[in-house]
Amino acid sequence: MRNAHRPTPISIPESIMSSKSPLILIAAVDGEGGLGRSGTIPWDCPEDRAFFRTTTMGCPTLMGRVTFDSIGRPLPGRPCAVWTHAPQAVARDGVFASASLQKLLDWGRAFGRPVFAIGGATLYKALLPSADAVCLSRIPGRFACDAFFPPMTGFVCIKRTKHSTFVEEWWQKSVDATRENVYN
Repeated sequence: MRNAHRPTPISIPESIMSSKSPLILIAAVDGEGGLGRSGTIPWDCPEDRAFFRTTTMGCPTLMGRVTFDSIGRPLPGRPCAVWTHAPQAVARDGVFASASLQKLLDWGRAFGRPVFAIGGATLYKALLPSADAVCLSRIPGRFACDAFFPPMTGFVCIKRTKHSTFVEEWWQKSVDATRENVYN
């Protein structure tokens, strides 16, 4: 599973890849920063799902237990770790589980590849201060969400690409406080 020879996903900006095993939060959000409603994603965007798959393929993924339960299995082609207070409840082949965020990060970085946090809202909030970058897929519209991406302070948008059904944005942690952006 650990394959250092697999190429880096082509959509990750080079400046983010200058860090060894960067921690990247990846999420799709609606026009109000909403992530989901009642534990589900309230929109259907196949183009964004394909982007997510291509971007995260071969890279370790971190997710919260609720997100893992909603998916129901590890994502194919991606090592999987689950943040949970009850690691034994999700223990199965191909899944690393821990109540410690530091253990999850250490596990992910051991692969020598970008580490993707893929949700949900509680995990994003906990990991945002440690993140090197954020990749947002902006889905047009408002979907009465009850879970939201946390406000981002100290990140700068370095790449924005308009796709036919969503806008891809890459945000990198700013080293220059005068360039600070806030996403609400």
